[in-house]
Amino acid sequence: MVRWKQARLGLVPVFLLALVYLYLVLFIPVLTPLDPGLGDDRLFLSEAMRILRGQLIYRDFFDLNFPGLPLFYALQIRLLGARAWIPNANLVCLGMGFMWLSIVISRRLLSGATAYLPGLWFLCVPFHSYLEATHHWYSIFLILTATVVLLQSRSSARLALAGGLCGVASFFSQNQGPFAALGFAVFICWDARRDGKSKRQILSAEGYFLLPCGTILGIVIAYFVLKVGFGEFFGSTALFPIKYWAATNDPNSWSDYALIVVPEFILQGYFRVLRPLFLALIIPWVYIVAIIYYRRGMAAVTDLQCRLIVLLSILGLSLFASIINAANATRLGTVSLPGFIILIWLLVQGRWSRKAIPLLWVLIALLMLRDVRIAQRGRAHYVETPSGRVALPFRFQEPPLRWLAQNTHPGEYVFDAATSDFYFLLDLQNPTRLWWLTSCDFTRPEQVPGVLRGLEEHQVRLILWNTYIDDMGCPPNADHIQPIRDYLHLHYTEIKTFDLETVWERKADSD
Repeated sequence: MVRWKQARLGLVPVFLLALVYLYLVLFIPVLTPLDPGLGDDRLFLSEAMRILRGQLIYRDFFDLNFPGLPLFYALQIRLLGARAWIPNANLVCLGMGFMWLSIVISRRLLSGATAYLPGLWFLCVPFHSYLEATHHWYSIFLILTATVVLLQSRSSARLALAGGLCGVASFFSQNQGPFAALGFAVFICWDARRDGKSKRQILSAEGYFLLPCGTILGIVIAYFVLKVGFGEFFGSTALFPIKYWAATNDPNSWSDYALIVVPEFILQGYFRVLRPLFLALIIPWVYIVAIIYYRRGMAAVTDLQCRLIVLLSILGLSLFASIINAANATRLGTVSLPGFIILIWLLVQGRWSRKAIPLLWVLIALLMLRDVRIAQRGRAHYVETPSGRVALPFRFQEPPLRWLAQNTHPGEYVFDAATSDFYFLLDLQNPTRLWWLTSCDFTRPEQVPGVLRGLEEHQVRLILWNTYIDDMGCPPNADHIQPIRDYLHLHYTEIKTFDLETVWERKADSD
């Protein structure tokens, strides 16, 4: 009892530290949200606004993701209104949730204050590097919750609950949810065989897990297939990502990521590369090392700890497989929490643990102080928007947002050809079905007439064009948007130029 009370007392300062850290990297006191400007959550928020205006995902606007996050944000906006702080508040809640899950899992392997280290390192390295309330975080949070459900035992009720959580996770991400379910299914089989169960018992356990998972996923798919048709739904969420996701010409594969990060670190030594490089060095290799430790009996662990190490390793490898086709630094970070738990456990097994663990605490404190100091510099760049005041961490982000806030009105149709950043904050409407345009195969030739039709139908007054669209370095035969450029130059005139973006206004006599 005394030990439990001491453990609970230790939780209070750790949770307070995590909460203060998250708040100060996401808000300028008191309640002004910091906009990191990466755009992923802004995309889902803009889709939520479209849903609230009566549009249907896949039919009225394009999306290659499953609909969980736009619907979740639509519910929040319905209840709270379109508030600029919604994604930041969600990130604080997600971060605290990850911290809690990490501690619950880590305490099965680590003792004392060391059990807090994996969660703190996760918050400061991958989570801080991707401060976007995007679908990856929600899906991974549900998957790790399912992991906690299966920690103590694999009873039929726990298996069914974990399977249901994986089904809901698939509702947010059609990659991570099913891959995690596959990893859990492999572990359930291994765990049952370790206990000497029969094939019938193993199949029964798999059924308890897979049936709720498949039922939830099937209901989601069936609903949208009935609403938009099988071809539209399957083409958007399965065929399109397989065929064209890599066509954005970004560093989307694991090999591209490694080739870009390592030379940049060696030649330029940027501090900002340390975090993604660290992730690239430990994921997925830490799981392989842990399995070797387990197979060779190199660590003294209880039976429960052994099962947990195998579970985390199988799950970690499954989650890595879910993003292998797009393993850039941010996506790699979203699946890395099991790796941080395993990494700290491996460090504790070594002779150098007495020196390594205090060093990790010092480094985490320095990282937190640095992150907070940099984030709070954003107080100099405020912009008032219809969704509320926002603080921008970089000066170059301020002029276009401020100009649009002063020269548009809520509900107006404006086409931002390169991002979806402004629609939610300024309550603007996208007149097309697309997120943005590219000069690569990601923007398909069959999508171009729909863009032109939307611009003409709504007589869009302003179009934002980013130089990045024309400088993506795609093959000439992959550029299908020349008709849109022709339309832009025929019907619009350039009225404002920023660092990367140009604002075009429709000519008064244009028909």
